[in-house]
Amino acid sequence: MSDLQDDVPAAADAPVTTARKRRARSPIVFSILGVILAVALVAGFAIHPHKVVISPGDATPVANVVSVSGTRAYRHAGGVLFLTVSVADRPSLLRLADAYLDPDTQVVPEQQVNGSLTPEQSNQLSVQLMSQSQDLARKVALEKLGYTVPVSGKGAVVGTVEKGSPADGRLRPNDVIVGVDAQSTPLADDVRPAVRAVAPGSTVTLKVQRSGKEIDVPIVTVARDGASFLGITTYTKDLRYKFPIDVQIEPGPVSGDSAGLAFTLTILDELTPGNLTGPRPVAVTGAIGPNGEVQEVGGVPQKAVTARRAGVKLMITPMAEVKDARKKAGSMKVVGVKTLDEALAVLQRNGGAPFHPLLTKSPPAA
Repeated sequence: MSDLQDDVPAAADAPVTTARKRRARSPIVFSILGVILAVALVAGFAIHPHKVVISPGDATPVANVVSVSGTRAYRHAGGVLFLTVSVADRPSLLRLADAYLDPDTQVVPEQQVNGSLTPEQSNQLSVQLMSQSQDLARKVALEKLGYTVPVSGKGAVVGTVEKGSPADGRLRPNDVIVGVDAQSTPLADDVRPAVRAVAPGSTVTLKVQRSGKEIDVPIVTVARDGASFLGITTYTKDLRYKFPIDVQIEPGPVSGDSAGLAFTLTILDELTPGNLTGPRPVAVTGAIGPNGEVQEVGGVPQKAVTARRAGVKLMITPMAEVKDARKKAGSMKVVGVKTLDEALAVLQRNGGAPFHPLLTKSPPAA
């Protein structure tokens, strides 16, 4: 009997002991899971891959940021909207994951946006490009109206160098190009036509100011879009314009040169009695060149989303980027242009007034 009595408690105690062990392990398991989640959360905020997130921004009436003095100005219904994107350099892992799940947001390698520059240097360049785009918009618009706008500069400052391009390893950011072959280049806009004047595969010799010295840098060009290409962006050192009319542009905390065409069209609209855009607002993106050429800007799909959300029916983009814009445009009409004149023609076909510079020019106020 004593043997049987000893066996009974032992058998009854077995499941009780197992339950206690399970209860003892539960806090340990939860602690480990908590540590894992905490580490993941910290990593999600602390790790920043070399990516750039581009998402839709704002659609802003340009007439609200442009003011003219020194001559008569006109206000019209409709008007031009300039489009922005939100750009996040080196986002956190959590922000990156959210971006990948958003069909209207684009994630690209940092180098694709910034080239050889750091994010800080790229931001500084974007601020410089915004200032330059405002001056170019004033120049192009006033010259379109018939005014003469004297301009001067001290060379073309290299902003970015595209990796793998002919200039990679030959030119550096902050180099100042003061000549291409035998041609002087006091303005950034002098460099591109001088390079494109030679056949692809030819060698161009750039006269470059670097670290207080002037050196010759020969570079063999390659073909892109049917013309010679170096792979750099530039802006003019000490750019100066002498404007006959005071045109102020205050876009707020916006950088880059993509609003150049929108600024130009709005200045023309402000200085002409006819309503160039018609009664409805028109979304416009595109950099403006010194002779009225419309240049690529990037981020166009996200700008199309911005315009579409603003209820716009027509968007004007650089011709080279019109297909990208249409991918996100929905039912909104998108038209590509290569020049300011083409943009004015699109506006007229959309119900805007024709542009008549010789009939509208008036002398500056005394």
